[in-house]
Amino acid sequence: MKKFKSLEIIQEEMCCEESDYFLVNVIITFFLSLLVPIVGVLTFCYVLILYPINLIFNLFDYLYKKVRKKRYLNKCNKILEDYEADLIKNFDHLKLMNRYKDPVKVSSNAELKSFIYDFFNYYNDSNYTYDKNGLYQCDPNRRRSLGDIFLICRVYYPNVKLIDVLKVLFIFIKNKSINISKCGDIHKFVFYVNGRRATAMDEIVEFNNEITMKELYELYG
Repeated sequence: MKKFKSLEIIQEEMCCEESDYFLVNVIITFFLSLLVPIVGVLTFCYVLILYPINLIFNLFDYLYKKVRKKRYLNKCNKILEDYEADLIKNFDHLKLMNRYKDPVKVSSNAELKSFIYDFFNYYNDSNYTYDKNGLYQCDPNRRRSLGDIFLICRVYYPNVKLIDVLKVLFIFIKNKSINISKCGDIHKFVFYVNGRRATAMDEIVEFNNEITMKELYELYG
């Protein structure tokens, strides 16, 4: 015959279980109470020690990158200035003339950007190029190198710098008004309005073996 627990026994077992639960809760609460100050101390240490150290590290990293970029900019400026001096020494300027050798006339109020745009879209299509001594240099409608474009610009803008011309060219490349590619025949980067678009500019420029056209584009573009 099955025996049933008395009411007193059942109540006693329930009290024991509640006591066990209460003890577990006390232990959990105790350890949680220990974690609160630990977390507080860690937070305090981070705010007063680690966070300032992190800020100082980020500041030094920012200053280092800025100084490095400044040095790199100075290096590239020097490269372009030396190339400009070599171009002027050898050619001084290049004249645009029609088939009758009449020079192209440009408004004195035209900005450099406007002239370069017109050069690619109008002047270069039908005009020949001659050096300062009147010697023939290039046919119409040819792709032109940076040096050629700069020397042509100097006829109309005597104080223009190679960097100024390069910056304008990069503006037109960015808005896809002109294209750029590396010519396999003359081993120079050339600029043009018609033809296949070449997006790769990560080859070395023709006037220095330490820098790519892509690096110049990221710096001046």
